Amino acid sequence: MADAIGRPPVLAAALITATVLIGSTLHVKSLIRERHNPAYARTSRACALATPVLVAIVCSATGIPWWPVAPFVLLIARVRWAHLPAWRPARIGMIELAGLLSVAAAGFPHPVVHSALSRR
Repeated sequence: MADAIGRPPVLAAALITATVLIGSTLHVKSLIRERHNPAYARTSRACALATPVLVAIVCSATGIPWWPVAPFVLLIARVRWAHLPAWRPARIGMIELAGLLSVAAAGFPHPVVHSALSRR
């Protein structure tokens, strides 16, 4: 088990997971607790714009196909679209859950899909 931890795909998965959780935390905090602080909104947007680039670099460096980048592009749209002041925390949480599930789905495809993408 200790041998698997140092392998590039495991490290890439950990970095991608950390990236999406940090981005989600910044986004939710900018909408709820810090909604009157424009610095949090700017930081949330900057993080959303930087994550697809970071994930693409990680995928390229570890030999993973590009498909984990796709959900992060959708999360950019979430940051621009979900800044509606009338939204309650439950609605914001549901959108965040959908974003996290899309990243998880991109990271853990069916083995047949993964092998087909890897051959390309």
